[in-house]
Amino acid sequence: MTETKRDRNFYLVILFLVAATITLTIVTSFVRLVNLLETRDAKRSVELTITLVAPETESTAGETDGEPPASALDADQRDRAALQTAAEALAAANEANADADDAVNSAQVILSFLEGAGVLIAAALGAAAIYGFRNAQETRRELREEMDDLKTLRKEIDEYRDTLRDLPDQVKSIQTVEARVDDSLHDFQQTSIDRQQVFIDLLQASQELLLKNFREAYNAIQDVLKRDGDKNPMALYIAGWLELQQIEEATLDQAADHLQRALAIAPEWPAAIAAYGVVTRRRGLESAGKTREQFFNEAEGRLRQALGKNPGLLDLNRESLRGPLAGILRDSDRIDQAILEYEKACSVTPGSSYPHGNLAALYLR
Repeated sequence: MTETKRDRNFYLVILFLVAATITLTIVTSFVRLVNLLETRDAKRSVELTITLVAPETESTAGETDGEPPASALDADQRDRAALQTAAEALAAANEANADADDAVNSAQVILSFLEGAGVLIAAALGAAAIYGFRNAQETRRELREEMDDLKTLRKEIDEYRDTLRDLPDQVKSIQTVEARVDDSLHDFQQTSIDRQQVFIDLLQASQELLLKNFREAYNAIQDVLKRDGDKNPMALYIAGWLELQQIEEATLDQAADHLQRALAIAPEWPAAIAAYGVVTRRRGLESAGKTREQFFNEAEGRLRQALGKNPGLLDLNRESLRGPLAGILRDSDRIDQAILEYEKACSVTPGSSYPHGNLAALYLR
């Protein structure tokens, strides 16, 4: 049932009660009128009877005044009997009249009560109608507000439904991101572990080089290369130098490969440039003719490039890299230049026998 139908039914009930109250009041007034008329008629009938009996008694008394004593006695008795009857009739009439008055008064009280009750009921029903109307208006307003709230709630539910509909895809996306984060975290943790181990291996290799334990240094560098081979120029440089100078089973190609990879990462690093120049010189010594000359020229260029960046540059054996440059000059029959470079090497490493011995040999030529 809609709100309008409920209000209509409520108003119909109120109107029905008002009409019933008015009808009851009209019927009560009509009954009261009828009772009053009947009481008036009864009273008039009694008064008329008394009026008729009294003259008749008086006439009879007048006629008995001239009769003989016996007849007068009978007439007197009759008159007394008539008067007594009339008195009794009058008393009965008065009693009936009093009863009628009491009945009329009682009826009036009851009817007045009913009329007052009807008026009160009508007033109460009117007030109820007014209150019901106002209450209906308030109820309608509240229902409208509740309907608006329900519409708003319905809209929010639809939005939540759309959100829940998209939730599986969002969950999948979140799970994918979480998986990537987990993988990245695992990789980072593994990388951190690898970095720590690389640092430890490099530290060990450096210590072994200082102690001239070249084999142990080379093994430590191999571990670094397994973990960080293409990213650590230091490890590539140390591996290349050890393969060039100290590891007998290593080849020049291995040394050259490691040094080239180090230069690919750090192309301006003087130590790596100089080491690669030494490898190139060694290749020239193993060659002949123009190939030998080409290797020497390339080696000389790299050594001069490195020494131009750092004139006092040393190798891992703590020898001046001016010695290999002087050797290239000596092997190319440029003795004066070779002597000059050996002298510079002696000034850089005065305690080393390598440049002093080679310089003495050149002086003895």
